[in-house]
Amino acid sequence: TTIRKTLGNFKRTHYDGWSSHAQAFTEEQLAILQDLTVPPSHYA
Repeated sequence: TTIRKTLGNFKRTHYDGWSSHAQAFTEEQLAILQDLTVPPSHYA
């Protein structure tokens, strides 16, 4: 989906400084970001 692609591009382009960027997010926001950027498992 467009949202997954956009968030994936965001993480890819911010990879080098991700540890400092991640501090700007709450734990809940990071969990949502993780859920949206990791492809769903077909085995779940």
